[in-house]
Amino acid sequence: MKQMTQTEQKAHRKFLRSSVMEYPADKPFPLALDLWPGDGPTDMSWIRSAESGAVLFVASTGCEACRLEPAIALMRSHPQLAYGVLLEGDEEALAHLRAETAGLPDRIFRCDIALLTRQTPIRAIPYMLVLRPDGTAAASGLFNTYEHAERLARSIAGRDAAKPAAE
Repeated sequence: MKQMTQTEQKAHRKFLRSSVMEYPADKPFPLALDLWPGDGPTDMSWIRSAESGAVLFVASTGCEACRLEPAIALMRSHPQLAYGVLLEGDEEALAHLRAETAGLPDRIFRCDIALLTRQTPIRAIPYMLVLRPDGTAAASGLFNTYEHAERLARSIAGRDAAKPAAE
């Protein structure tokens, strides 16, 4: 995995210190996003076809606070939801995450977080955005434990699955 340069680390720390803004409830999530330089728009319309709603996780392999274990546990405990992971990392990290989540209802995208911040109100990581079937935000915020993720997901997933499913 590529190590961050000192300049990248400073920019990343500044990004993490920025205030966490709640995703505006009346603002639909974009149908397409430019997630990686030169790749063109990525179709995100699957969010609006998710019957029970969708959850997006935004994280970076260069972020010490970005643990995806809580996200994976949430996917296992609420399989009725659609999931997306926007991960800033190299191809090896994406392949590892895809292997770890095989069989779960998720989509994994390589993401340049600087590009994402220019197109959405997302300004901090690890970030979780819970979306209603119409694409509007039901809840959003930082997550780094299963309990944080579960609390945010309850807005669309209900309260009946408060513990992660056993592996």
